[in-house]
Amino acid sequence: MILTAGVKGETYARPLYLLLIYLLLSRGLAWRSRASLFALASASLVAAHYYTAILATAMMASTILGITIVRAKEGLDLEVRELALPAILASSTLAYFALYARWAFDFVLAIDWPSASSY
Repeated sequence: MILTAGVKGETYARPLYLLLIYLLLSRGLAWRSRASLFALASASLVAAHYYTAILATAMMASTILGITIVRAKEGLDLEVRELALPAILASSTLAYFALYARWAFDFVLAIDWPSASSY
């Protein structure tokens, strides 16, 4: 078998990551449908590759925060409930660490985050 666990994890994680981005930016679905699909895709992404879920949470939270700031500067309605979507992904990730992967949580805390974020 040529594939390793990391390659398989990334292979399953990438389409889920793209689905989460689509659901985050999609306005065509009703809020409840979008949040439900987002929660299912979040749980799947965390199970497939937890590190991708951590990076996706940071990216999505900063994106929504930026959109909220721009909307506030333009005087438009603030869509604060959009911040719930990254919170769903973050809570799924924390639940995964707490229930199944305590060793991974310790590993993530040991990462040199300034160096990792500069990469």
